[in-house]
Amino acid sequence: MKRFLPVCFTCVTAVFVLSFFACATTGKNVSASVGASAPKWIELPSAVYAYSDYIAQVGTAVDKDSAELAAVQKIAALFGQTIVSGGTASKRMEQAQKNGEVATVTSSSDLNQKIRQSVQQENLIGIRIAETWFDTAHNTWYALAVLNREETAHIYVTMVDKNNAAIKKLCATLRPATIYTYANITFAKDIAEQNKGYLDRLFVIQPETGRKKAEETRTPEELTLQAHKLATEIPVYVQIENDKDKRIATAFEKTLSELGFNSTVAKDAPYTLTGSLLLTHTAPAAKDVFYAEYLVQCNVREVSSKQNVCTWSLSGRDGSKASENAENRALATAARKIEEQFAAALQQSVKNLPQE
Repeated sequence: MKRFLPVCFTCVTAVFVLSFFACATTGKNVSASVGASAPKWIELPSAVYAYSDYIAQVGTAVDKDSAELAAVQKIAALFGQTIVSGGTASKRMEQAQKNGEVATVTSSSDLNQKIRQSVQQENLIGIRIAETWFDTAHNTWYALAVLNREETAHIYVTMVDKNNAAIKKLCATLRPATIYTYANITFAKDIAEQNKGYLDRLFVIQPETGRKKAEETRTPEELTLQAHKLATEIPVYVQIENDKDKRIATAFEKTLSELGFNSTVAKDAPYTLTGSLLLTHTAPAAKDVFYAEYLVQCNVREVSSKQNVCTWSLSGRDGSKASENAENRALATAARKIEEQFAAALQQSVKNLPQE
């Protein structure tokens, strides 16, 4: 009997170790197993989770969290690099989400921290880890991530419907044409950008549902055109002090016109863009280069309410071996930067206007 004792002891130890692994790896709604016999889902996930009902992907790694991340990333990759909301979120968007007026994204708290930090949150909706398995022979973890098509499609449809209702409300009253009604359309366009991302994912999950929902959803492009059309009814008077050749004023007028606004010479316009240009010259350094520094400051205001719509400034310098050329180059650089940067600054300011 004594010579069989080590064998029995080894068997008991093995059972204890396997039991420990199984207990340690079992999470909420996750089927975890350990052993040499691979589950069916490793080779063919659809054998356990039907393709018609689920999107399922397998990930492998030397540790469990990384295997789960790899599986989730494979599902997320099906959605591509869709950007739901580009740039910095406006205060208005943040407040609307807080108030429940537009859709917000939440992912499962059951997913491990590595997943939540590595994968775009919008791509985690509906995904869960369904199975894990540890291959003791090769010291490898396997994880199966799944997404229930019907349940997740319902989530996206609900989010799109909420956003559509918000867009409809924002576009219900667009008269008279003011900076505030313009802000409503641009905000509606931002919400539509969110919807575009949701619809892109819905097309992957349930293509037919995605097509039907897209037919009743306004696009960002459509709302951008509507905002441009409304802006043509909003006159803006532009005046820049010390702008002797009107190069700076012309740059502002060009930018406003590209957004649709009606730049006018009428001083009684309901909106004004006023500002100043300051040029300073620097004496030549060792390389005999003259520099001209520029500072452009402006304010866009609503005359009737004295509401400041946008405050913006631009500074820099340019140089040349001739003093006059340095000034011309500085003015050209300033004008170019106005055309490149002012539109985005104005749009961001408009997004943060208080609701009228």
